[in-house]
Amino acid sequence: SCGETVGVGVMGVKETGERDALMANAHSVNPDSDHVWNEPHGKTSFQKIAGYLSLAVMMAGWICEGEFEQELTAGCATATTAAIPGKLCYPNNFFITYCTRVGWTAVLVGWFIWRAFFLKSDNDDFKTGRGNGAFSWMYYLRWGAFLGVGIFASSYTWYISLSKTSFGGNAAVYQTAPVFVFILSVMLLGEKVTFFKCFAVLLSVAGCAVLSLENSQGGTDQPIGYVWEIGSVILYAIYEVFYKKYCCDDKDPFPTANSQRFFGLAGLVTLLVIWPFFFVLDHTGVEKFKLPHLDELYVIIIVAVCDTVFNLFLVITILLTSPLFTSVGTILVIPLGCLVDYLWKHIELAPKAYYGVGMIIFGFALMVYSEHKDHTAETERKTKEREEGTTRV
Repeated sequence: SCGETVGVGVMGVKETGERDALMANAHSVNPDSDHVWNEPHGKTSFQKIAGYLSLAVMMAGWICEGEFEQELTAGCATATTAAIPGKLCYPNNFFITYCTRVGWTAVLVGWFIWRAFFLKSDNDDFKTGRGNGAFSWMYYLRWGAFLGVGIFASSYTWYISLSKTSFGGNAAVYQTAPVFVFILSVMLLGEKVTFFKCFAVLLSVAGCAVLSLENSQGGTDQPIGYVWEIGSVILYAIYEVFYKKYCCDDKDPFPTANSQRFFGLAGLVTLLVIWPFFFVLDHTGVEKFKLPHLDELYVIIIVAVCDTVFNLFLVITILLTSPLFTSVGTILVIPLGCLVDYLWKHIELAPKAYYGVGMIIFGFALMVYSEHKDHTAETERKTKEREEGTTRV
């Protein structure tokens, strides 16, 4: 709502002083620790390569999660099909989503292990807890609560949409996220509006539309599934951009570790806040609570692991690159998802759908080129400024 948006803006301004103070303390503890990240445009060659690798792992987690989530409801009756004997049918999407946050919280344990055994420093600030980089625990706790609940809602509505759509069609529609991410990035992150970026986003979304429409002609998709999915996409876009805006800092001496700390806190806060809705959904009949059978529980565990991998590397990819690049990059999951559908379930795309696949791949290539062009221009500008400064001296 409008009130919530204003509240978020006030919270971000109010906490700027707190974050700046923490950054000053972090640099006094280890002033050289962030040299890798403090390059022109905030990216080094190593960081860009790491971003591409993180994107690949993220997509693998997304495909894994989507396929196994669909397995959980493969045997359920729908408005157009009868129940399938021998197939799993566990439609409790809220419980599944809740279980995934257990995996998120486990990442926080990994952060404590890193903090205790792998962080090298003789400075007493690390032992007293002030060596956490750019963000305090309370700062991350507040934003973890806000964004954690938001992305929980995004995941829940996406799970609902999966049972009502094919995976290929679902993947296609979900990739309209770059439009919302682009708009929010321009407004909040100062993302440059260039011809190549605009064309890349439009081409990718058009490709998604072509693939989705062609893939839905078999009559297996339900329109309400895509309504749920669009709501999920909007929440997902807000999560990406707000995380980059308020929970990342180019000069943070521990950027990857802090992304894990935020991720674990978001999962923990969600576990503590969301559980009363089990009773609400059960009482209203929206989703009657039912414990899963053992074979269903095995699949839920796999889904939780895949979801943790996807979302952990999502925040790492955003940290290493940008929300727009991450969002456009995930469109590559579409041809991969369709390939998995073909190999696993023998679902073939309509011939015209391959035009959409081609548009998607070309759109991503344009985005990579645009990012490279921006990085080169920024590097040249920084180099020129340094040379001019040297000349004046």
